[in-house]
Amino acid sequence: SFANTNSSLALAIGSIIALAIIIAYFSITKVVTFKDCTESFTQGFKSMVPAILILVFAWTIGGIMGAKGGYLDAQGFVNTTLASTGFPTWLFPAIFFILACVISFSTGTSWGTFGVLIPLAVSIVGTTANVQVFLTISAILSGAVFGDHVSPISDTTIMASSGAQCNHVDHVKTQLPYAGLVACVCAVSYFILGLILQNVTKYWVGMLVTLGIGFGLLVCAIVVIKLIQLRKKDNDEEIATDETVSVVE
Repeated sequence: SFANTNSSLALAIGSIIALAIIIAYFSITKVVTFKDCTESFTQGFKSMVPAILILVFAWTIGGIMGAKGGYLDAQGFVNTTLASTGFPTWLFPAIFFILACVISFSTGTSWGTFGVLIPLAVSIVGTTANVQVFLTISAILSGAVFGDHVSPISDTTIMASSGAQCNHVDHVKTQLPYAGLVACVCAVSYFILGLILQNVTKYWVGMLVTLGIGFGLLVCAIVVIKLIQLRKKDNDEEIATDETVSVVE
């Protein structure tokens, strides 16, 4: 269904219809005149020029990287590298999660990462309906969404920074610490869950244990960050006090 759609045409038609409805509504209610509505077209386009330029450059980089083949052929590299390794099956969820994070961050696309890694994971782990297949696919979905969310060349990130009217690089920098912390905890959790399922046949047991461990790791990370901030604040206050005393003396 998704492959047979034309998203560009659908977005263009939807935007035109929405714009026509808005103009008609404002004109009827006399909130904004028709002349002001038409003049706002150029202003709106001018405000989107930086986002359009970033998107064009991002698509260019994505084409060079080749999430589904291309000049650098990221897909071929991943296929060759994983096929030649002998990793245990229980390690694959964590490995594929990290790969999905890296590929989606580098190419700026989550769907492209899905297309690269999911068929590869199914072919390596197996096509039977076992827990490791489901777990590996879920790890790929999670990692791909992470990279797409924080990548500086992702259309999602670009449009978010443009919609918020903030600097694009600053937007990326403010997302990375939060998403990066959660991604690190998720990588450890996938590693632990894969190890647990080697010895526990019931998936829900491993799931509950891993969720508890992941939540505990997040709490510990937040506490450690808070302690570091408090210590830094105390050091700054001590330095300021010493400088004041020296000035008085």
